[in-house]
Amino acid sequence: MNNGMEEKKFVLMEWADGWREVTPVEADAVGLRKYFVVERVEYYGRLVVERPEDEVPDLVVTDRKPFEVKRVALVGTGASDLEKASLYAEGGRVEHNYDLVSGDGDVGAAVKKEFAEALLAEGLTAADLSGKPAAERREIIGRIAAGMKLVASTKQDDLFDFVEGLLSE
Repeated sequence: MNNGMEEKKFVLMEWADGWREVTPVEADAVGLRKYFVVERVEYYGRLVVERPEDEVPDLVVTDRKPFEVKRVALVGTGASDLEKASLYAEGGRVEHNYDLVSGDGDVGAAVKKEFAEALLAEGLTAADLSGKPAAERREIIGRIAAGMKLVASTKQDDLFDFVEGLLSE
């Protein structure tokens, strides 16, 4: 299996309804800085991803129920729960700011365990999955991920890279 985790880092966002979304970020990402929702006519959630000191931070933008995001994590680091912190209004723009409060454990490890258990329920192991042809492997990953309420933010290849990277560790 291609270990997408070596080439990419991922942010995992979790909503109150249980859905989780995987988004790739720059490989040199080191942490998460803040989450906020900008209210204009539309609502967009923005997660600031820290990078080394001399690099410009990344921005992960979501328009899927931005007020219902409850947890965020840079995979491989600890999760952060979101707590409403402040409101900032300027003209027609309102910014809802959230504090990132240290949450429970490594979400990558939790997702890996959950996926491995779902594989076992289908009578497969990670090694069995890696031996399957690419099309069959993707079909299995897609089916299990959907059952786990795990999706990619923009392209399905990111989800496959994320899952295959977790399972190859």
